[in-house]
Amino acid sequence: MSEDRRLISSEKYFGDLDWHNKQFVGPGEFFTSDDPDVMIVAETSDGVIIAIYDPEVSIGGLTHILLPKNLLDNFKDLQKVGDDELNPIIDPLTRLVEELYENGAGKEQLFVRLVGGSSIRQDVLDTNIKNIVFYQKQIFERGLKIITRDIGGDHCRRIHFMPTNGRIDKYPLRRNADRDALQAREREFLDKYY
Repeated sequence: MSEDRRLISSEKYFGDLDWHNKQFVGPGEFFTSDDPDVMIVAETSDGVIIAIYDPEVSIGGLTHILLPKNLLDNFKDLQKVGDDELNPIIDPLTRLVEELYENGAGKEQLFVRLVGGSSIRQDVLDTNIKNIVFYQKQIFERGLKIITRDIGGDHCRRIHFMPTNGRIDKYPLRRNADRDALQAREREFLDKYY
C-alpha cells in the first residue's frame, strides 16, 4: 500500500479511480439507472447491499438496507411483526424492484448480487447474520435469483456497481477510520428513522 493511500480519505482515493458519474447510496436509500456512464457506489458494515440488474434491457439498481434494533431483538418472532413495522425496512427493496419493472425489466431477467453483513465487532445480537438471513428471504420471496454473494467476514466493504451490465467491483475497507465512519453512518440512519 502506498504512503499516499494511508494519508488520504477513502472518498478522495476512490474518487480518483475512474471517470464515471457516481451516485452514492446510503443506508435506507435506493437508486436505479439505465445510463452506461453512471456508477452506483455504496459502503456497508453490518448492513446488506442488494444490487439488481437486467442485462437484456441494460438497467439496474442498488439498495443498502439493515434491520433496526427492535427487530434484531425480536428476530425469532418476525413472522408476528405487523406490516406497519416491516414495511419501512423492506420499502427500499420493494421500491427498487418496482422501479426496475416500471422501466422495462422482467422478473425472469433480474439478477441479484448480495454484498455485506460483516462481523467486525463483538455483537451479542448477531446483527450481520440476521441482516443477511432476513434480506435473502425477502429476495427469495420475490422470486429473484441471487447469482453472487460476498457476505460475512470481518471487514467492511465498498462497492462500485455498473447498473447497465451488472459489473461490481468490491473493495475491503480495513482502516479503522473508514470502518468507524461507516458504522457511525449506519447507526445514525437507524437512530433517525427507528
